[in-house]
Amino acid sequence: MQILKDLYLVGGRHFFNTDVKVADCNTYAVNTDDGIVLIDCGYDAGSLAMIDRNLRYWGMDPADIRYVLLTHSHLDHTGNVKTLQERGASIIAHHTVGDALASGDERTIHYAFDRADYPVCQIDRRLGEREVVEIGSWRFEAINAPGHSDGTMVYVTECDGKKVMFIGDFVFHERALNTDETIAWNGGTEFDTDKFLDSLVCIQQIRADVVLPGHYGFLMYNGSNMIDKALVVALRAWGNQYAKRRRV
Repeated sequence: MQILKDLYLVGGRHFFNTDVKVADCNTYAVNTDDGIVLIDCGYDAGSLAMIDRNLRYWGMDPADIRYVLLTHSHLDHTGNVKTLQERGASIIAHHTVGDALASGDERTIHYAFDRADYPVCQIDRRLGEREVVEIGSWRFEAINAPGHSDGTMVYVTECDGKKVMFIGDFVFHERALNTDETIAWNGGTEFDTDKFLDSLVCIQQIRADVVLPGHYGFLMYNGSNMIDKALVVALRAWGNQYAKRRRV
């Protein structure tokens, strides 16, 4: 599915007919002048076959995948990292994600997918709290936004005259107005409400046109409304404890 010029949705159980049985993540592809950049890469070989098939449909060669930007360490977003690295892609993520993928520990939440282990690997570039990733003529601002997980990264870029934000599982669109349990999935060992509220306040100030989450639908206009609504829900749920902490 083409979203903007040079920007495509190429994976995700909610959009494509697939045999993948889990809530496989949305995978986005940016066709740059230095090869294809994937944002996240799906759960397993079935996910990767779907990504490859969709790339070919839009006239791109999967062999041109040069970079993978990971939004966090969870298996449904990182299961194909090792395979893509073996195919020649450079893997870029927050340094805590690098630690999680190297150890294959509970931060990958493999336990949530009936998997006994994780396909461990070493990433190629470890990001700090706020950095710029330059790929060809493209510039991705990488911002650490912990809460859903310590290594959650938001990537902001310009595409086709619009500010675009890739947010992984930071918040979900269809679920952003519901209870605190559905702002973002809270079944991981790193989920932290205080960190999450700090991140929401930070990211809410970055006004994006297009916001692309890791699951479900996305917004093509006034995308930051997704973050605004999530912040309202989070403050209703945890605002008292947040206000007390900020006064200390």
